Amino acid sequence: MYDPSDIDDSVFLHSNIKKPDQTILLVSTPEEFSDFVSMALFEAGAEGIEIKDAAKIIKDEFSEKYLNYNSIISVLDPSADILSKPTVVLSTVFPKDRIEDIKESVRSYLYDFPTVDLDSIRFNTEDYFEVDWLRQWKKSYTTFSAGHVTIIPKWMKPPMKCGIPVYIDPGMAFGTGQHVSTRLILKLIHKYKFRNKVVLDIGTGSGILGIAAAVQGAKRVYMNDIDPIAVKAAHENAALNNVTDKVIISEADLCMNAKFPIDVVFANLTAELLIRLAGLIKPKMNLCGHIFCSGILVAYKKEVIKAFVKNGFDVKKELDDGEWCGIIFDT
Repeated sequence: MYDPSDIDDSVFLHSNIKKPDQTILLVSTPEEFSDFVSMALFEAGAEGIEIKDAAKIIKDEFSEKYLNYNSIISVLDPSADILSKPTVVLSTVFPKDRIEDIKESVRSYLYDFPTVDLDSIRFNTEDYFEVDWLRQWKKSYTTFSAGHVTIIPKWMKPPMKCGIPVYIDPGMAFGTGQHVSTRLILKLIHKYKFRNKVVLDIGTGSGILGIAAAVQGAKRVYMNDIDPIAVKAAHENAALNNVTDKVIISEADLCMNAKFPIDVVFANLTAELLIRLAGLIKPKMNLCGHIFCSGILVAYKKEVIKAFVKNGFDVKKELDDGEWCGIIFDT
């Protein structure tokens, strides 16, 4: 089994191969806005984002071993008390000649969210050097529990206090399970009995939710995603958890790959996609079916509820976590 302690600390340092046509964009923001900034960066074309706790870096006596330490410090707001108000620094790589357009794109995206204080968002850039990001990520990633499920990276052993284990290696796919939207669904399904149920996991990502249902005794789990990288990762993670005989994983949109009727739907999507799903899914579900929805910003919760109620669903439970919420709908 892979042991993260075998990773040399040098992976935290840049290699000496400079990429002159690319640059790292650093964005500092109060932690409460980090999800919005992440979405803005992905919308602008980011393929991956690293997030660092500013206070932790400043207090860490070894922080200056990072070659981008000075860049991180310079992007912080000198007037902000980051030790009392959590602040993070997001970094991602873009072509150097697009940086100014990217900054403007991010500002424009955030402008549509009135709760975001644009004056608190600061930018900086630094030269890009090749880094073994995957090894660095494995060094920092760890197990965590949500509800009664414990997510375990495949290179680590289960913790002493472990819920129902789900092993993953997300690779480049979206879905490490650490995002609050995934955690919300894992909390919502805490007491649900999946034995002999037919489940549909829409936008499966690395497959965490669908695999969790399969591990807990679901008869059949349909898992789909429009991203072929996610489909590949979900296949590999299903094999890690010995549930390949229970899952059918497809590159498909919304509910297009499943055979019906469905007992349970996982839909960790955007509000826009959930509203679209509300008008499609009920005829495909059993009379006593349940939809576990997440990925909903609290600001759009009423619109999502309205769409599902209009299509004959009842609201069973709502669960908020900061700016995000999860909802259970019953047929």
